[in-house]
Amino acid sequence: MVTAKETGSLEGKMNNIFNMELIYRIFSVLIFVPLMLLPIVYSDYALVIVYLIFNSIILYELISIKSIQRNLVIINISIAISTITFFMFILLNITESLTYIVIIEIIITIWLFDTFSYLGGKI
Repeated sequence: MVTAKETGSLEGKMNNIFNMELIYRIFSVLIFVPLMLLPIVYSDYALVIVYLIFNSIILYELISIKSIQRNLVIINISIAISTITFFMFILLNITESLTYIVIIEIIITIWLFDTFSYLGGKI
């Protein structure tokens, strides 16, 4: 039997989950997933251009965090890992050592894991 106190905390938790951050994440999934998946299927040139734009945005965000944070080593490592990962991904895709289905499955798995980790952390 659920008491009124437990119901109130449950409602508070549910309101905490459904906030603007979740709406932003849903909106970003609806925009960014097709932007990430279409170049993989469409063309290698489009893939390079779109992923370099994504990498530029990520590096811009990391550099802006770098001006705020005191621990520069972690930010510098993040910048290096981000850049290396993007270029390795582009090289792997251009050389066709991975199939399109495997790449799409990896991207969707990462997005789902990130979304459910966010929801689990909110609960």
